[in-house]
Amino acid sequence: MAAAGRKPDTPSQCLPPCGAETDQLVLRTRAGLQRRLRHDTFAMHDAHEVARIEALGVSVIRVPHNRVRSIEGALRRTGYFKSIERDHVAVAAQIPNDPEFATQWGLAKIGVPTAWDVSLGSPDLIVAIVDSGVDASHPDLRNQLVAGYDFVNDDADTTDDNGHGTQMAGIVAAEAFNALGGAGVAPRCRLMPIKVLDSSATGVYSAIANGITYAADHGARVINLSLAGSDASPVLESAVDYATARGVLVVAAAGNDGTSDPAYPAAYTNAVAVSATDQRDKVARFSNYGSWVALAAPGVDILTTDWDASGSAGYTATTGTSAAAAFVSGAFALLLSAHPEWSIATAVSTLTNSARDLGTNGWDPYSGWGRIDVASALNGTPANPIPTAPADRRRPSVSILSPARRSLLSGQVSIDVTATDDIGVASVVLMVDGQPVATDTAPGFSFLWDSSTVSPGKHVLRARAYDAAGNVRTSKPVRISVMRGVGSQLPGPG
Repeated sequence: MAAAGRKPDTPSQCLPPCGAETDQLVLRTRAGLQRRLRHDTFAMHDAHEVARIEALGVSVIRVPHNRVRSIEGALRRTGYFKSIERDHVAVAAQIPNDPEFATQWGLAKIGVPTAWDVSLGSPDLIVAIVDSGVDASHPDLRNQLVAGYDFVNDDADTTDDNGHGTQMAGIVAAEAFNALGGAGVAPRCRLMPIKVLDSSATGVYSAIANGITYAADHGARVINLSLAGSDASPVLESAVDYATARGVLVVAAAGNDGTSDPAYPAAYTNAVAVSATDQRDKVARFSNYGSWVALAAPGVDILTTDWDASGSAGYTATTGTSAAAAFVSGAFALLLSAHPEWSIATAVSTLTNSARDLGTNGWDPYSGWGRIDVASALNGTPANPIPTAPADRRRPSVSILSPARRSLLSGQVSIDVTATDDIGVASVVLMVDGQPVATDTAPGFSFLWDSSTVSPGKHVLRARAYDAAGNVRTSKPVRISVMRGVGSQLPGPG
């Protein structure tokens, strides 16, 4: 690989429209904001809600092209939203390639044949392919699929009209021992196709976030994100955090620009970012690098399942950090099939500690902790074995940041809460006088409370935080007073 501190050779270009923006805004609503008030506010600004991510409290709205900036400003001034951002675009982290020279060298490189002596995967373990869909008729995939969803067309038809998702699915879990084509890393695991990229392998962040939360809520244990965007997004990060807090492992492609610029969602703390290597264990020159890269895996001339517009199923070669991420998702699927009791931290530590170091000793920004070796990980021979984590019995911490004690309040009140946990906070409930009034499931916990729903006088606010294991803690009380006769008001047009 490239020596530490030296930039790889000339990078490949990012596929357009990387970093593009749409006429859509993505808004994280404060928990407790009433549906009617939300819709009335949008209507006042000629905005239409086109999607909703209930798990994150997110609304996606379409606005007139020439008023995006002014409407964004007006909605910020309402105080009803945690954050407002443009709906950025991500693309499949793939480079077009000639399949003529491809073989399944990647499986041997990471020790899959030896790993199969320990585990072929489990049909109880589901890997979500959050991508362009999957060809359900492919003979190497048709027996591997569970129901998914299409967030591009908002229906249950997850047919792949690009091919990228079908290729990633084959790397993760194409059927083995069926006398057809090749095999996936975890051939007995199941695949959940979630379509977030269109026929050009392009998708908006809001669809990707919706796909991540859907996978986390519908039984996936690993989520594969072989896609990348150049813009940071609080909503996309919240989706990754949401999945992590529920014990779901998120794997993401590092991107194919050959730069140290972070790619998202790979650069988020709770995603496992993967760079690509070739047959000589060299980091590919197109692979992004930086402090956020965790692992490397094969990503050049990878033979896998394919689809084409004529409807014929076959096999092709794919190149990019997309393929590398799929290898790592398959590796985690094998590990968690063999050890379903493992936490995310244990699985990640085991795979990183058993990785083949490629660069300078220890971690480096190009290959992270090294190229994965799933045989070593499964056979319990990492250099620094990590014991299985004990059951999670640690309670979250939680406190109310605002309003302050003894505040005099009226109308719609913004309430901000901080909550942390060693693994992740699953939800925070706002309580008024001991009664729950709203629940927030996305980090950056905040609420909008209509104080006119209680009688004038003194009241007590508390917040209650839960983690995925059911551990709970309630904050110290915040005593406030509510004024008489003051109701909520809608903001005027921006």
